[in-house]
Amino acid sequence: MGINYYYVTKKCKECGHSPDEATHHIGKFNYNNVFIFCGRDPTRTSWKEWRDWLKSGEGVIYDEYDEEIPFEEFELLVTGSLGNTYSFYEKSLKNTNILGDTKIWEDEEGYPFWNTWFS
Repeated sequence: MGINYYYVTKKCKECGHSPDEATHHIGKFNYNNVFIFCGRDPTRTSWKEWRDWLKSGEGVIYDEYDEEIPFEEFELLVTGSLGNTYSFYEKSLKNTNILGDTKIWEDEEGYPFWNTWFS
């Protein structure tokens, strides 16, 4: 269990729908108080790259319940989770390939990334 977060760069003012190409999965804050970044976007492979883009104001951060999250609140969530231990399963797979192209790694600051689909 956990909560997924998304960066939405375009949303219909009438119906609230956002096209797939305008919805970017940032990652998930999971049950053991660790934020794991979704590493499928090759242009953003570190918290610094995500932080710079999120601060740009190009879009809005939402959680999976469609609640808007201010950047400052999201930043505290992410930075507050650094150093928390993620599961043995996740640790054992760090920096290794599983299921072909699936990989877990940490950026230069120690934030975990996982380049697979997760719910």
